[in-house]
Amino acid sequence: MATGNRKKEKNRHRSFRLGASRNAVGERVRSLRKQAGLTQRDLAARCHVQGWDVDQQMIANLEGGVREVTDLELLVLCRCLEVRPNDLLVWPD
Repeated sequence: MATGNRKKEKNRHRSFRLGASRNAVGERVRSLRKQAGLTQRDLAARCHVQGWDVDQQMIANLEGGVREVTDLELLVLCRCLEVRPNDLLVWPD
């Protein structure tokens, strides 16, 4: 494999980042969770009922932008926070 092809292959697996964050929804999840009067543990429990095996630390990492969020996880978060996807997908200033 040529060097250029290896470089392209390596770059293809890198994650897109929005500034320092690995997701675009973490801050909104935190804000909406707090508005709902939920702790990170409460939100994790709600997500678990929906079939997503998540714990408080994973929610903290998500909110802090350390963890990426899949499309299915986004939908579970929406259901648990009782919001629509557009409520989470707000472009940061």
